[in-house]
Amino acid sequence: MTYSEDGTRFLISHSDGIINAHNAFRSDTVVLCAKLTTNMSYADWTTNISPHVPYARQSEGLPEPKDTEQTMPGG
Repeated sequence: MTYSEDGTRFLISHSDGIINAHNAFRSDTVVLCAKLTTNMSYADWTTNISPHVPYARQSEGLPEPKDTEQTMPGG
């Protein structure tokens, strides 16, 4: 398996000589964002990701969370 230089695709070679190309991050992000209705709240981020990892919006096209960064520990 190898990734393209820009990281958006990966190739998998099989023992029978067949090589398959797959979208990596970009299309997965599009599919995921299509299923979401809002970005994760800061409280959910702290609980499910980590209070030590800076918050990142999961999808730019979705609404901001209703709580604020100040609700995060150390915020």
